[in-house]
Amino acid sequence: MLMSIGGLICITVSVYYILKGYWIMNIFKEMLEAKQETFNHESDLYVYVNSVTKQIVNNYQFKCNVTTFTSKVDGKLMYEIPFAYPKGGKHYSKG
Repeated sequence: MLMSIGGLICITVSVYYILKGYWIMNIFKEMLEAKQETFNHESDLYVYVNSVTKQIVNNYQFKCNVTTFTSKVDGKLMYEIPFAYPKGGKHYSKG
């Protein structure tokens, strides 16, 4: 599997910041402040793709690590943001 230099640099910088704990709360906190529903699997944060979350992800320092997938529960498009859900974090739910 070949990886671009840019991709390798992004992963390396991301791992450095993860280990230092600099950014784990930032995007999670932004999603909560914007009243976006949050979900997680272990340390990965999941949020629905919409105009608000698009803006937050586009301004995210590590957006190169963010992927999308279609939820098997409701068929909606979601962001997967690795290592962005803090230990002991509390979700925001619109329900």
